[in-house]
Order: sequence, then C-alpha cells, then structure tokens
Amino acid sequence: MFLLVFLIASQALAVETTVQIPVFATWKQQQIIRSQNEVVRLTNELLMSKSTDHQILNTWEETINPSEGVVRQDQVGEALKQARQNLEISKELEFDDYLEIHMEALMADKEALRVWLSRLSQSEVVDAFHYLAERGDSSLIPPIDVGAAAPSKAETLKAN
Repeated sequence: MFLLVFLIASQALAVETTVQIPVFATWKQQQIIRSQNEVVRLTNELLMSKSTDHQILNTWEETINPSEGVVRQDQVGEALKQARQNLEISKELEFDDYLEIHMEALMADKEALRVWLSRLSQSEVVDAFHYLAERGDSSLIPPIDVGAAAPSKAETLKAN
C-alpha cells in the first residue's frame, strides 16, 4: 500500500506544469471582453432594480427594510461607474503592463519562457528584453541560444 501511494505521489511530482501565457493581443482582448461583460452585467442589474416588475417582486423586502432598495441601486451605480473606468483602462493596456503581470511567472518556468518567447514578434522580444534590462538585474535576462556566431570580416577576407 505504501509503495502504491509513493508511486502515485512521485508521478504527480514528475508532471511538469508549464505556465500558459497568452500572447499580448489575445491577453488584451480578454481584458477588454471581461471589462465589457462586467459593464453589461452591472447595467442590466441596475435596469432590473429600476424596473416595475422587479420592484413589485421586492416590495415585501422593502417593507422590512425600505432603504435597502435605494442603497442597492447606489452600490450598483458606483460599481458600474468603476466598471466603465476599468473598461477604458483595459482598452489602453500596453505591452509593458502585460510584462509587469506575467514576467515573474515566466521567469520561474524556463520552459514556459522558451515557448512564450518563440510566440512573440521580433519587436515584442526586443521590448521584453528592454523591460528586463530596465529592471537592472541581469539575472532576469534569460540565456538565448542564437546559434553559431557569424564570421568576422577578417575571417571572411582570409577565406576568400
């Protein structure tokens, strides 16, 4: 029995979990969609709380606590205002924001970092390295295998 538990536990530890980070455009679109959904949900909630049918259903609650309906509408109104601000912010997200959120997880998982870097455009790779360089810690910059070095001009001239 102990051996079976040990084997299951060791297999569970052997399974590597690679962080799945979406590319920037996908991530930004997800943030915008989440924000839009929140605005729609809160707008609907506010409209429902103001509708006559909804008010009739909740009259017995208002009999117990008459100010609760007004307070609830105010809370939803404030949440809606915040959700609209969040939507505007999500539309303005930039690659640096994306890096700020995801870089720590990527640096902890070298395989995820390798996969992520392979999915980036050249300009995004450059931006990612600038981001890491600005942090002032060269250990954050992962080693990159760029292949064999190009021959120098002197070596090219000697060969010809």
